[in-house]
Amino acid sequence: MRDCCIIFFIKYPEKGKIKTRLAKDINEDFVLNLYRCFVIDILSVLNKLKFDFKIYFDPPGSLIKIKKWLGENYTFVQQRGSDLGERMKNAFESVFEEDYNKAIIIGSDMPCFSCDFFSDIFDELGDNHTVIGPSPDGGYYLLGFKKDTFLKEVFYDIHWSTENVLSSTMKIFNKYKYKVNILEVMNDIDTFDDLRDFFYKNKNSDFKNSNTMKYILKSKIF
Repeated sequence: MRDCCIIFFIKYPEKGKIKTRLAKDINEDFVLNLYRCFVIDILSVLNKLKFDFKIYFDPPGSLIKIKKWLGENYTFVQQRGSDLGERMKNAFESVFEEDYNKAIIIGSDMPCFSCDFFSDIFDELGDNHTVIGPSPDGGYYLLGFKKDTFLKEVFYDIHWSTENVLSSTMKIFNKYKYKVNILEVMNDIDTFDDLRDFFYKNKNSDFKNSNTMKYILKSKIF
């Protein structure tokens, strides 16, 4: 559906440079392969959707390696900006310049999205200025705007990767009197405890046959 676009932020999986907090408690090879499973599982859902999506990658210069990993059949765009906020702002602006009317951005730290989840998000955007998905660590796992309600101010003067990201963002929305749909709290997988909670929550769910769950089971870490 041309009206809507999902911005999918990923990193090229390079040993020692992804999921570093998780890697402190588990060996780096496991974390590397786990992250690959995250990305593949999210893509398996995005591929089933009626919405367009674009893969915004980092770091610069990794496009050839990413295409070798994921294939040539996606739209890849290099992330641009000096910090996470600027990279997200630039991604939203580039999508809206292509005349999409609604856009949401997600990362690759939480692999258990569903097709219905994304459809519901775009429906919610119709009645709100923005949608945001809180995470327990004080950040957010999803952010969405309509073209005519895009608010670049939420990407400035935020201390990224801290417990204050969500509260600082909400203060800005409140300042501009934005109608915000706050989604269900969902946990990014950043630590060993996060991974354990994710595993036991999903081992009997619809997600049990995912690449991520199969890899965790095969590893026998729980």
